[in-house]
Amino acid sequence: MATTGKIPEADWTGALKFALTGTAAALLVSALVNYLLLFSDALDPFSRSLVAAVAVSVLIAAPLSFLLFVSKMKYKQAKRELTRLSTTDRVTSFLNVPTFSSLVDRRVKAAPSGESTFLLVEIERLRALIMDYGRAYGEEAERLIAGTIRISVRAGDLVGRTGEGQFGILLQNVTEADAVGICQRIRDAISQVYFAPAGDRLRIEVHIAGVNVDAPTDFAKLFRMTGQHEECIVIPGGHLADLSRFEQ
Repeated sequence: MATTGKIPEADWTGALKFALTGTAAALLVSALVNYLLLFSDALDPFSRSLVAAVAVSVLIAAPLSFLLFVSKMKYKQAKRELTRLSTTDRVTSFLNVPTFSSLVDRRVKAAPSGESTFLLVEIERLRALIMDYGRAYGEEAERLIAGTIRISVRAGDLVGRTGEGQFGILLQNVTEADAVGICQRIRDAISQVYFAPAGDRLRIEVHIAGVNVDAPTDFAKLFRMTGQHEECIVIPGGHLADLSRFEQ
């Protein structure tokens, strides 16, 4: 049965207890400081009041400020973790589909025409692997390929998940030779990956396709082109297709 998410109600009882406890602690500190100062004959009433004011402020403000600082740091850490979980894929730690597609749209619109290349890397026969060995080994294969892609691309390249067993890569400021070289580097690195589900040594095969972004476009169109057109297949020594050719 589906459950609907509800915003939890504020715990006003707990807040009231916390406020009363803090107030009582402050009153206790104030009373204790003033009581101890009564035994000092070296201070006149004005000096005694001044010392009491400073001491009470320090004894209350210092720990309170520290607790507020710790709470603020925990809030920022939780916010960063929430952002990470909402934008990255659980299995591969790559950008998830919504985040990746949004960033691709922004970058291809801002980049000059002809200076970007979109690649699609797809694990072949992943579903058969899952059927034979289970979901856990399928995810392990995805993690291995993701890690290989991560070390094969450049630092500024945008990489993300596009589907089950599929990864997208947006290369910018590259020539066609550079893009084909990166594809070949990915393919060579993947061929060296050791993968042995249940003790059976298997070679993970991938399909790599790419297209030069030389016309106005968006992520959906790039994904469709690289996924459907055989002309986009990158082979050793091959060439990338131009997006404008498919627009004609």
